[in-house]
Amino acid sequence: MVEGFNTKELTKFENELVSLAIKEMPRRAKGFMKKEGNKLKKRTLSRAKTVVKSSGNNTEDGKQHKKYHNSIKRGKPYHKDGKLCIRAYSNAPHAHLLEYGHRQVVNPGKGRGNGRGVEPGRGIGREIGFVPGRHVFSGAADEFQDDYYRDTQDFIDDVLDKGLS
Repeated sequence: MVEGFNTKELTKFENELVSLAIKEMPRRAKGFMKKEGNKLKKRTLSRAKTVVKSSGNNTEDGKQHKKYHNSIKRGKPYHKDGKLCIRAYSNAPHAHLLEYGHRQVVNPGKGRGNGRGVEPGRGIGREIGFVPGRHVFSGAADEFQDDYYRDTQDFIDDVLDKGLS
C-alpha cells in the first residue's frame, strides 16, 4: 500500500526552493514531511473508520477491523527521484483485500454438510461473488492533496522568511 505524495505539481521555482531546502536544511525538511505524514495518517484513519466499520459486538469481523484500524502507520521520510517523500500504510495482512477488493469463495464441504473440507481435484472452492474494495488510502490521499499543497506553500514561505542559513 504505497500511497505517498511529492511536490511534482508545484511550479519550477517552488521545486527549486524545496530541493534547496532539502539540501541545505535536511532536518527541517524531514520534520516538515513527518508532520505532513502524521496529518495524512490521521486523515487515512478517519476515512478508514467511516468506510470500514467495526461491529459493536465482539465478532471475529469486528476484531479484524479493529486490527486494521490499529495497523495504519506513518512511514519514514525517503528520497525518490530526487524528491523527499513520505507515506501512510497498513501492515495488516488483510489490508490489501479491504483496499482493492477480493473474490468471495466458499470452500466445498465447510460449514453445513459433510465437513470434508477441500476435495482433491476440485480446487479451493467456488466463487460466490466479489467484495468491492473500499479504497481507503487512495481516497484519503486525494482528500489530503489540497491541504498538503497549502502546507508546502507555507513551508516555502517560512524558508524564504528565515533564509537558508
